[in-house]
Amino acid sequence: MKEKSLERKIKKLEEENMGLKRKLEEDRLAMLNIIEDLRESEERYKKLFEQSPIAITVIEEDGTVSMANENFAKLTGYSLDEMIGQHFTKFVAEEDRERMMKYHEERITGKGKPPTRYEYKCLRKDGEMRDVELSIIKLPGNRTLSCKIDITERKKMEEELRKSEEKYRLVTENSQDIIYAINKNYELLFVTGDIEGITGYTLKDLPDGDLKKAIFAVPPEDIKVIGELSERVWKGEKNVKGEFRIIRKDGKVRWVEVSLSPLYDEKGKVYGNQGILRDITERKKLEEELRKSEEKYRTLAESAEEIIVIHDTEGRIIYVNEYGVRRSGYSKKEILGRRVEEFVPEEYHKEIEERRKKRRDGERSVVKFEMEFVAKNGKRVPVEVIASPLIWEKEVHILLIARDITEKIKLIKQLKESEEKYRTLVENAVEGIYRTTIDGKILEVNPAVAKMFGYSQEEFSRIKNVGSTYRNPEKRKEFIEKLKKEGEVKNYKIEYIRKNGKILIATESARLTKDGIIEGTIHDVTEEREYEKKIEAIAKVSNSLVGKINLDEIYEKSLRQIVKALGADGGVIFEVKKKYLYLKKTYGISKEYRRKYRKIPIGYHLVGKVAKSGKPILIKESEKDKRATPSVIESEEYHSAIVVPIIFEGKIIGSMGIISKKSNYFSHKDIEVLRSIANQVATAINAAKMHHKMIKTLEREREFKLRAAHYFFNPIAIAKGFLDLAIEEVPEKQKKRLKAVNHAIGRVEKVVKNVTQRGEIYE
Repeated sequence: MKEKSLERKIKKLEEENMGLKRKLEEDRLAMLNIIEDLRESEERYKKLFEQSPIAITVIEEDGTVSMANENFAKLTGYSLDEMIGQHFTKFVAEEDRERMMKYHEERITGKGKPPTRYEYKCLRKDGEMRDVELSIIKLPGNRTLSCKIDITERKKMEEELRKSEEKYRLVTENSQDIIYAINKNYELLFVTGDIEGITGYTLKDLPDGDLKKAIFAVPPEDIKVIGELSERVWKGEKNVKGEFRIIRKDGKVRWVEVSLSPLYDEKGKVYGNQGILRDITERKKLEEELRKSEEKYRTLAESAEEIIVIHDTEGRIIYVNEYGVRRSGYSKKEILGRRVEEFVPEEYHKEIEERRKKRRDGERSVVKFEMEFVAKNGKRVPVEVIASPLIWEKEVHILLIARDITEKIKLIKQLKESEEKYRTLVENAVEGIYRTTIDGKILEVNPAVAKMFGYSQEEFSRIKNVGSTYRNPEKRKEFIEKLKKEGEVKNYKIEYIRKNGKILIATESARLTKDGIIEGTIHDVTEEREYEKKIEAIAKVSNSLVGKINLDEIYEKSLRQIVKALGADGGVIFEVKKKYLYLKKTYGISKEYRRKYRKIPIGYHLVGKVAKSGKPILIKESEKDKRATPSVIESEEYHSAIVVPIIFEGKIIGSMGIISKKSNYFSHKDIEVLRSIANQVATAINAAKMHHKMIKTLEREREFKLRAAHYFFNPIAIAKGFLDLAIEEVPEKQKKRLKAVNHAIGRVEKVVKNVTQRGEIYE
């Protein structure tokens, strides 16, 4: 029995165990489903976070940014990697940081009631400030979700709207006119301006805003005018203008001018009008006085030596003085009643009609202009015209006073031609021409000045003080003092600094005017001076090689003189032996270079490439030129370089190079100078080598041949060097002659070579 009972219990336990396993499996599958749902949910919210149209960040309790989307990156100008882990105040303008930190601390500690929506200024990576509207959502774990909207443009629009409203308010409130709006029953809708000044009434005097008592209190004879004006507006006519009288509160009568436009309801029907009322009493008085004085000045007009014409608003002439009659060649009868256009060339008709339309629209200003009229004989006469409104027999007319400007135009034409000749001469001049104040302000420069300095004319004109272009500011002071003392300076030598930092050598001639203006010319002698320096450089190298038979001394002397003459920062000389270049001498070059580049295969690095090709290399900016060796750039810190082959009798025997730490320092002309020097060095090297060879082979003739080699080859080398440089500089026609001379020297050189080497006289 006990065994059966035990079996039942075991069986029951096994069944319960199986049920438990099934339950666990169901729970596991359910958990996997939950995890998958969570993952999908997280993915959805992540996409929502990342693709949200607004900028979103998650801020940790300590204020650091733990999450941010792309829109926040765009708002701040930083990348996401640059923002994550940064304190949120890094992206807040300094003026708002303390306030933002206070809100954050209150939100984390639960003390205080920080706002969940407010504005602040965002500090971008580029320093720009953006106005941002911020909404805060508290997250579990003392984290906050920050949603930001860029409201910079909205802020600008609000500010512009505020300024516009303020401007309109100031204009209307301070207007000396009355600006109003009424309906068809003349009930006031809006009114502002100088009501009391024009009518004598205040708004308190007008019961229920009734403007009839003030604005439309008119003499009986003017009621018709108001009615006609109103009727035109009710029909929808715009910009209706008219004049009438009003009776002020004190009983005085004033003339006013009104400008009316219709007001429309939502259906497009006229329900009222808006008007601007202006007091023109004083103008009316002046017009009346003008009318009264008309007779007084008629005699004056008839005797004037100017054409005087009066025409109506349609252009019909009602008066012309005697001078106008004589000048036109017509009789007075032939002129009166005809339109102005009949006496004016057709190209002026449109201008006349436009001016007449403005008069009809109420323009009353005096206008001055030039045109022509055609006399009876067909001759066109240029005139300067002054046109002004005139009250003639109670109606508005136009008074024209015209002066014959034929002689004036001739003089102006001559002056323009003279100015044009002068301007052309100045702008096309090779010399620099300028005008400055004595304190250095640039008034005018021609294109040649700007070109000398490497600027455009507009760029050079923006230089605040011409003294800033001087290499030595003290020279400017000396120049000014000399001008003040002597009144003018001629061929004053000055060194300037070009836009690219290079030196401009010039001679300047100038004079000081009575008005304290300096007028002068600049002659660029930089190339002349550079040419002189190059000649000097070749001469110095030649002189340094005279009598030198020791190769090391030749390398030392020549390299030192080359670097100094061309203003380089360093230089090297390599000698070719079989397939390699061997470093023979350096000047201003690092120990690292001397250790690393003692031996270079031909074809490698700049010196090796030149030794292989026989062609020079010019490097203007080493970091951008793939031919330059990076390790050499790094060790020598150079930017510009020239490398030329050392060639003797068509055979490459070495390479020579110089470097500068300045960009674009060397030019193609410097290549030619260095090549000429390299030829001399090659000759000197060859002479030295020949000397050593002669010592070994012909000891008895050693002294004679060494002296011969020295005193023959060096002058020949100098001559050839000068000729090489001259051939590059002179015109094409002279090159043939110089090449012939060079050929003759080459023949002499061969003869000398045979004499010194073989003791025989032949080519």
